[in-house]
Amino acid sequence: MSKDKKVFKVYDKVWVFRNNKAKEMFVFAVIESMGFYKKKDETEKHYRLVNEYCGVGWGNNEGVKFDAETMFNNKQELIESLY
Repeated sequence: MSKDKKVFKVYDKVWVFRNNKAKEMFVFAVIESMGFYKKKDETEKHYRLVNEYCGVGWGNNEGVKFDAETMFNNKQELIESLY
């Protein structure tokens, strides 16, 4: 893994751009699956983000899908990414 890859964990607070607004959300799940070519050393990763902990669960409120490239540790990093 290159050192510029972003890594987030369940319960982390992250900032994303959603509905044309900067928004703080929580990581509900980290999903790692087989890559497109199904090679053993190739995987894809995405995250499920939620607004709050209350009522979160699979099949209930499992959040929205985001990739690490569109997620940021704080609002300032998110704003800087827009330039």
